[in-house]
Formats: sequence, structure tokens, C-alpha cells
Amino acid sequence: MTDAPTTEKGEVGDLFRTVEMGLDARQFLDSRIGRHIAQRALDEMYAATQTLAEVDPFDHKAIVQAQLTHRVASAALSWLAQAIEAGAQAESTLMTMDQSD
Repeated sequence: MTDAPTTEKGEVGDLFRTVEMGLDARQFLDSRIGRHIAQRALDEMYAATQTLAEVDPFDHKAIVQAQLTHRVASAALSWLAQAIEAGAQAESTLMTMDQSD
């Protein structure tokens, strides 16, 4: 007895969930609140960059804080972009699987 059909069904289910997550992320970014949050993240990144350009180079605490602020905002946007990209790749994989059947 093999687990191939069960494993394949599980993989297909994972692909569908990844597609759904990507679509949800895209829908979120296309919403008013999503655009607002994305813009706030970009504003935070810009402000942190400005702080780094102007801060005393010996003010270690201010430099670390600006870097952290930038990293957090950047990570949030990156997570959404990664979810969208993973969803697109999963959708492509599902389409390929469908064509090979």
C-alpha cells in the first residue's frame, strides 16, 4: 500500500491554500486599509532613512532605532509580497499539474 495518492492530495491542498493566501494578500493590498498600511510602511521606511542620513554617527542608540524601524516596515511589505508571489507560483504549479493530467 502506498501513500502517493494521499500525499499528492495533501500537496494539492497545500497549493490551493497558498493560492488563497496570495489572493487574500493581493486583495488586502488593493483595499483601502491595505493601501493605507502599505503607505504608512513606506513613510516609516523613508523617515528612518532620513534619520540615518541626519543622525550623529556616534549616536548608536538612534542609529539602531532607525534601522529597526526601517527593518520592521520593510519586513511587513516583504511578507505581503512573498505571499502574493508564492500564490502566483502555486497557481502556476496547479495549472501545470492540470495540463499534465
